[in-house]
Amino acid sequence: MAWQWQDVRQAFIRKPSLSKSDWLFLAIQVAAAVWIDFWWFHLPPPGYSVGVLAVLAAVMSVHGEMPPFQKVFWLLLIGAFLFLEFRAIDWDRVNIDARDALTRLEERSSFREILVEDQNHFAQALQQNQAQFDRTLRNMNSLSRKTEDVLTGGNSYAIVTPTPMNDGTDVLELSAIVCPRCKVQNSIPAASIELVQTQPLDNRRVVLLHDTIDPHYSKQCLETITPSRIGETIYMITVLARNRPTYEPLTVRYNDEKKRWEFKYKVEREIQQPHYNPTSKLAEGQVLKLLVDEPWNSSVMTHVNPKTVKVH
Repeated sequence: MAWQWQDVRQAFIRKPSLSKSDWLFLAIQVAAAVWIDFWWFHLPPPGYSVGVLAVLAAVMSVHGEMPPFQKVFWLLLIGAFLFLEFRAIDWDRVNIDARDALTRLEERSSFREILVEDQNHFAQALQQNQAQFDRTLRNMNSLSRKTEDVLTGGNSYAIVTPTPMNDGTDVLELSAIVCPRCKVQNSIPAASIELVQTQPLDNRRVVLLHDTIDPHYSKQCLETITPSRIGETIYMITVLARNRPTYEPLTVRYNDEKKRWEFKYKVEREIQQPHYNPTSKLAEGQVLKLLVDEPWNSSVMTHVNPKTVKVH
């Protein structure tokens, strides 16, 4: 049996005895094995195992002929270091992914906290911006309405009233003025005023005026009327303007008791135009809005008190 063990030893070592260098490099390999055991439970960062393996390879390169068992040991060490390196790379990748996930979670949590903290401020800022926008929009609408009123006349409307002439005849002059009862009196640009006598009926259409009517001054019409002293004479006055047409039935009579001409009128604005009905062959569907209904009145001129006149 001793002879057989001696033969195996000779075949494995191939040297009658190990030299001092063999024992030195064997100690280095054992130390490397201990190092591997330590790193097995305390995994190093990526690259450390490869670095140590490179140093050991440089050291082992100066060793001469190795016994076979040292070569086998050396191959096992190389495999162990490579396996540690692969584990370190995988573990580092897992750590990076975990850190990224944790960072995203912290950022999301921080962002949520910021939103929760600033929610009231954001709501207040939004309300302030909305209020500012509403004010701006109201101002723009108001400015737009004012501009539109200037261009069209807005809600103002024109009325036509008769005035007796001082020559004692039955001829009455007609004056166009902007409604005195309107809250906001705007000029009525490009107003076209026409008159038709409806009682007694006279189908002649007379153009009274085609001009801008200023709210501070009356406009003298181009034509006059001659109503009858008997009964009532009714005229239909149509004012075509940019702010929708108005219709004024003007009734004139002569008061024998007071010896003066009197008149009454009402003004209606067209809200919806009529449409032609082929069955009845009439215009239907017109909608009117009553603007004013004045009772009987007299247009006697009021004299000016010269003591109250101021000249600048």
